[in-house]
Amino acid sequence: MFSNINQLVENLIGFISTKIKLWILDAEDKSSEMISRILSLLFLLPLLALGTVFLSITIFFAVYRMTNDYLLTSFIVTLGYFLLVAYILIFKKRIISGKFVQRWLYRK
Repeated sequence: MFSNINQLVENLIGFISTKIKLWILDAEDKSSEMISRILSLLFLLPLLALGTVFLSITIFFAVYRMTNDYLLTSFIVTLGYFLLVAYILIFKKRIISGKFVQRWLYRK
């Protein structure tokens, strides 16, 4: 059972890293857009990580109070975050499209 979960996690991490690489390489013909995309990743990833840590702790204890089972709680929270990351990477590309950083870099 755990080998299937480990394989699923490895596949999901590979998928996410591939999406990020393709997203950056999509702008390779426009070097300024590629730089802005990389900078937007550098700005957004630490904020996303910090927010995820605080949110995951809060959600974990909220779900644990409902289930009183650590394993079930871990499964529910992990599945929720995988679905959230997949939603952001697939459907909400414009959230991290680099437009904010591009405007911030080239303002007059």
